[in-house]
Amino acid sequence: MNIRRFYYNTDRFAERCWTEIVSYAHANSTFLLFALGVILCSYSYELFNQTLSIDDEILIWSAVPSQAWIRQGRWGMYLISCIFINPCIPFATLFLTLVLNAVAFLTVFRNFVKSRQCFFLLFPLFIAMPVSYFAYTFNSLLPGLGVGSVCAAIAVRFASMARTRWLFLLPAMILGAFAIGCYQAMLNLLMLFCLFFLIYDLVVRQETMRVIVRQILAYFLFGVGALAFYYVGDRLAMKVSGNTAQPYLDNFSVQFAIFHLLKIFFHFVWNVYTGATKIYGLNLFSQGILFVGCM
Repeated sequence: MNIRRFYYNTDRFAERCWTEIVSYAHANSTFLLFALGVILCSYSYELFNQTLSIDDEILIWSAVPSQAWIRQGRWGMYLISCIFINPCIPFATLFLTLVLNAVAFLTVFRNFVKSRQCFFLLFPLFIAMPVSYFAYTFNSLLPGLGVGSVCAAIAVRFASMARTRWLFLLPAMILGAFAIGCYQAMLNLLMLFCLFFLIYDLVVRQETMRVIVRQILAYFLFGVGALAFYYVGDRLAMKVSGNTAQPYLDNFSVQFAIFHLLKIFFHFVWNVYTGATKIYGLNLFSQGILFVGCM
């Protein structure tokens, strides 16, 4: 009897979710068509041409999830690869990643942007950031980038509600840790989302200084907790898999001192965004123009 009730409730919940999705699609059909157009204009070459990228030669032949993810500290990507065992699938993997990024955009910005014009301008900023092109050159990372961005968006949503109920911090920390476990650079995305929520509360809502301080404290605890959960997950994954070393992370911890990071920014990133230097054969200057133009 309990099993029957469980399936009945699950079916009702799935039906309700599907109804909400369909109603949202009807109400926002113009934006969804616009989003599809932006995705096709920005990534049509990558979507309709299959090119091998770095590390694909290691993962494309895998019949089981590769433990190389765990040795790189990307235990979240290892779990995702249990479903997407071979991520180097033409069109489907990149398109799914872009759709998940669009879902992350809607999760963060849907309730905050009142002007439809601003909503239409923000989406190209989010989906066609020049740094995204660099990340999407790694076919093997695509599922993790999509799932990780959605987890990051939901995590920051929970963290933004922690100022009223601190219990929201726990799911926020777990989702944030999983996002970092998919790709360590997701930590930057988490900070970017937190900064957006903070600026929105300060400028648009014009919250009191007490509320802003509570929000800053919530985001700080969220970041520390997410990193702590990520570390616990990393140690647990290393222990269960039997791996004993992570040369990829050790290499970054030794070489990436603060002055070295500044040197990379001024001498490499600037050249990439201005078109003077290519990344894996890609010239990102056109995407930089689109990004600045939307701003």
